[in-house]
Amino acid sequence: MRILEIRLFNFRNLHEQHLKLSPQLNLFLGPNGQGKTNLLEAFHFILRGDSFRYTEADSLKNYNAPFARVDAKIAIGGLVHEVRASLENNRKSFFMNGKRCTPRDLHQKFHAVLFSPESLAEVKESAEHRRDLIDQVLEMSSPRHLDLLEDFKKVLKTRNRLLRDRQSVTEVGALNMLDRVLESLQPQFLSLATDLTYERLQILAALQNDFQSHMRSISASMTVDISVDYLISQQSAQCMTKLAIESLLHQRLQELVSAEKSHGGSLVGPQKHEIRFLLNGKDSRFYASQGQQRALIISFKLAQIVYHRLLRGNCPVLLLDDVLSELDAGKRSALITFLKGMDAQTFVTSTDLGLSQTFSEFNSDVSWIQDGRLHKPDMAESPIPENAIVNTFTFENVLENGFKKLGQELSQEAGDQELNSVR
Repeated sequence: MRILEIRLFNFRNLHEQHLKLSPQLNLFLGPNGQGKTNLLEAFHFILRGDSFRYTEADSLKNYNAPFARVDAKIAIGGLVHEVRASLENNRKSFFMNGKRCTPRDLHQKFHAVLFSPESLAEVKESAEHRRDLIDQVLEMSSPRHLDLLEDFKKVLKTRNRLLRDRQSVTEVGALNMLDRVLESLQPQFLSLATDLTYERLQILAALQNDFQSHMRSISASMTVDISVDYLISQQSAQCMTKLAIESLLHQRLQELVSAEKSHGGSLVGPQKHEIRFLLNGKDSRFYASQGQQRALIISFKLAQIVYHRLLRGNCPVLLLDDVLSELDAGKRSALITFLKGMDAQTFVTSTDLGLSQTFSEFNSDVSWIQDGRLHKPDMAESPIPENAIVNTFTFENVLENGFKKLGQELSQEAGDQELNSVR
């Protein structure tokens, strides 16, 4: 799977641009706050139909623009698909090969794995983040799993609405009617909850060996032992059969009938399950360093990529948003070594100019981002020195590290803008 080219129109702070992309590595360098993450968000938007940030839809477009649009040509399975994602009047619309489609259609066709500073913290975040991590693997694995996730969310939403509505009703007849509807919904909810829980456990089992292998590689230690524990009402479900899962969920639904009605929401089901990453048998939230927690998430995502390739016959697009600066030298080297061995199109953002040398063995394309505009440095005339690692950017930094020609162009552009504002 490859994104061949992409066109941007008013997407966040990014100006109208047309990018032809490398099939292997695309490196976007620049200071903080210039649009690097916005660019990766545009890739995510065209592939998945949503943002990886928690944001209002309307914020995806430039503040002064009436609309935002992303167009792309995406090659997969020997075919090239023309995809459009747009936003106007706070409404999203999507087209594939000239026909209107839905985010679900994009989810089924195109896949991406995101590495971000936020994602590296998912070990210590709430259980919801870890459940989402597993569900992302599920929905990318097959249309059947995507259907299961969507069906469960629909039934859960209906059930929660009924429980919430019940709290505002005092008339006995209306209460009895709501209870009958809830009771009629119970078999479907239990069936979907059981299926989703079981499929999550199956996915975790399928990932375990590669998860362990990558963690040992990144940690440079063959004695590191990792596992994942899945808890239902504080009981480990790792060795449960599907029938045992259904029985436990049914029991808890019976026990918490009154509590759910009082609470006004569902207290039982996979939306409440805990997932713990264990490092040498201990909960990594409390017994792992920050570096070890990051290594766990990276290892899990690497296992996800390998599993996807085994299942689908191709690699997902990889989006790395300034994560290399979050890693120590050993973990950075292990991740780069993995990327070299994978036939995956990769997009990397960073403030580190030296990365162009780090990835010198890749078939790469390097761009500089300044004020929402992408520029191509003349790498042949001005190679970046091997030791050029810059974290705080000024134009002087840029000039000293191989972007002299580009820096002059940007300075001239800034001068022209200043002159125009005086006029």
